[in-house]
Amino acid sequence: DAGKVEEAVSCFERALAAAPNLQGASDNLAHSLLSLGEYRRGFGVFERRRFEDPSGLSAKLPRWDGRHVPGMRLHVIAEQGFGDMLMFARFGRDLAKRGIESVLHVHPRLVRLLGRSRLFDEVVAYGRAPVGSLACWAPLMSLAHLLGVTLETLPSPIPYLFADRPRVEQWAAWLGPKTGPRVGIAWSGNPRSEQDDLRGRSVPLSAFRSLLSIEGAEFISLQREYGLEQLDDRQWAGRLRSPDPPLDPGNDGFLDTAALMTALDLVITCDTSIAHLAGGLGLSAWVTLHHTPDWRWLRGRE
Repeated sequence: DAGKVEEAVSCFERALAAAPNLQGASDNLAHSLLSLGEYRRGFGVFERRRFEDPSGLSAKLPRWDGRHVPGMRLHVIAEQGFGDMLMFARFGRDLAKRGIESVLHVHPRLVRLLGRSRLFDEVVAYGRAPVGSLACWAPLMSLAHLLGVTLETLPSPIPYLFADRPRVEQWAAWLGPKTGPRVGIAWSGNPRSEQDDLRGRSVPLSAFRSLLSIEGAEFISLQREYGLEQLDDRQWAGRLRSPDPPLDPGNDGFLDTAALMTALDLVITCDTSIAHLAGGLGLSAWVTLHHTPDWRWLRGRE
């Protein structure tokens, strides 16, 4: 919290020297190194993280060691939150460049968005059985380590996610004639994150009061699921439009959100999946960050 990341690295290293199996020290060392941009070492330590496999494939297949075997089919298992899945899906393109046939196993709500982006040869929901004898698996967030990515070589073909064109047209029709800059805002992530080391990512809608007072701009809520009750405050009436119908009500996640965002001039969001969606779509976005932000935002950068 004091922002003394280099000193924190030394502390975690000493802790691991005394107790090599201390998971908290390992996780925090990885996050500290990654926040400093030391990707090669940081992602190496990150490999010690706990991994939960919703697909069950890790118990059936050998784990990929990064070497390409002709005819191999790599089953990549998405992990952690939606933002992580959207952020790390970019590495599917690097697998294709190396001639590696890949299947992404992901949360069912992301199948259509990531499938239409063609980052992997196939995108399926968790639970689909692998086919073929030359098959292995890897966690999605391990691809940066296995591909040897550094801060300098981080692949950044933008965009790598794509909105559904008919939905873009539908939301453009909902927005109607344009009278000024259109800005989408999101202020809250999963409230459970506020109870652990990711606390401070969400902000109250009231923190955007001065923003919403700007005349001539049109503001659209991109908030989904959490924090919507804050819209009941009458002070936002006429200043913040809520999508109608609500965004992504069915089994598919982010399709409406991506389409609506594509029709906007700017997205302003807290540190949540909306930020990674905007980045993957190649849209202009500003992210409100805690004074000691999550590792992926690095330190002292604009």
